[in-house]
Amino acid sequence: MAPLLSPEEWKALFRELDAGFYELEGRIRVRAYELYEKQEKRDGHALDDWLQAEAELMEQKSLRAAA
Repeated sequence: MAPLLSPEEWKALFRELDAGFYELEGRIRVRAYELYEKQEKRDGHALDDWLQAEAELMEQKSLRAAA
């Protein structure tokens, strides 16, 4: 049975996935910092800010995919 993708195709696929991941991570980072600033830069909420930013961006992405 032949492989579904050649090694070159796998490499191209992973490069594309990596680029998308890093772009999303950067957008989450920026939004999390915006939330931090909105809370007057109170420490101790980094994880909450990150998770909220992630949820917001994933919701936006889901809405765009559904449209």
